[in-house]
Amino acid sequence: MSVYRKRKDRENPYVQLHKGFIYDKTLSFKAKGILVYLLSRPDDWQVYESEIIKHSRDGKDSVRNGIKELIEQGYISRSNHRTDNGKFAGYIYDVYEEKQNVLP
Repeated sequence: MSVYRKRKDRENPYVQLHKGFIYDKTLSFKAKGILVYLLSRPDDWQVYESEIIKHSRDGKDSVRNGIKELIEQGYISRSNHRTDNGKFAGYIYDVYEEKQNVLP
């Protein structure tokens, strides 16, 4: 086997990730791909399912299933965001490079 890598410097930026989740057998390759995409974004980036879908061949259901898998396995936490009058205004996501403890 040969691996051909692109040179990494200022002109060819790269993402540095802890590789533990890549070997997590509880995750599908779809979920791993979504997690890599999310971890490649800036730390203050807001997660929107529509933005993930826009950068993928996968449809809405596929992306939602991948996110659900990451939530169930402890790599993403999601909470409801509400307006001041209590109306649902979307979700707030926290993305973790390492698996967190998940309550049943």
